[in-house]
Amino acid sequence: MFDKKQFAHVFDVKDFNRLEISLTGTDLVIRQAENAGIIYYGEQKDDDRFEMKQEGHTLRITEKSSLNVLKKTLAFKFSVGKSRLEVTIPQTNFLKLSAEVTKGDVAIDNVKTSTISLIVGSGALTMADSTIDNLDVKAQSGNLVMKKTLLGNAKIENRTGDILLDEFQSGDSMTAAFAEGRLKMRDVTFNDAKITLGQGDVRVRGFKATGDFNLSTNIGDLSLRQIQAPTITIAAIRGNDLKNPASVEGLPQHERGHAGASFLTSAGHLDVNKEIEITKE
Repeated sequence: MFDKKQFAHVFDVKDFNRLEISLTGTDLVIRQAENAGIIYYGEQKDDDRFEMKQEGHTLRITEKSSLNVLKKTLAFKFSVGKSRLEVTIPQTNFLKLSAEVTKGDVAIDNVKTSTISLIVGSGALTMADSTIDNLDVKAQSGNLVMKKTLLGNAKIENRTGDILLDEFQSGDSMTAAFAEGRLKMRDVTFNDAKITLGQGDVRVRGFKATGDFNLSTNIGDLSLRQIQAPTITIAAIRGNDLKNPASVEGLPQHERGHAGASFLTSAGHLDVNKEIEITKE
């Protein structure tokens, strides 16, 4: 909810199918509708905060970083809270979104498009009810949430922050590397995927693998429930009451390059529920 002192600046734009955004201290919201539009919620006298250029069907939005704008931004944030840029992209023929946000939260809601490339310095990233053929995300610090989202090819890097994948599906290939943070997955489906976590607990509730899936954490507990895959390997190198190495007995061993799932914790507790199903290839 925005403070009553905030003002909505509405910008007129022509048709575009590519969008490039560069923000330094503003939250970003991306939606999709029949008609494109841009609204900035900020101070009433803050309408010169952005520079917008359109070349052909490519729209570029840049947040100015001059000293005057910076002074107004600081005063504004202390008085009425964070500013926000809402961009509605067209439903038809939209091809690519590229956005870089130095400091601020990013939300993508109900978007279906070919390509999205995001760089987030400090701030949370939320993606919901979206279908994206190609996704590339690089984030420094902040939580990452993907809910009811279908991805084709995806590459995700996040240094610090918790990760939640909820009703999530990766159809083609996914590579994800998280330096530090807790990873939770609920009702997810993966084809080919490799997820690595430097430090943090992993909690999985409802998982299905149709291709070659590998997940590992160097330092952290591993908790699994309702796992379904053609083959499964679950192991812990070190952990309380675990042999070296400790693996779940009676499960077909997963081999790299074959359909199945592999879960590994190098140092952490291992908690596996009996609700595990081995599907026939």
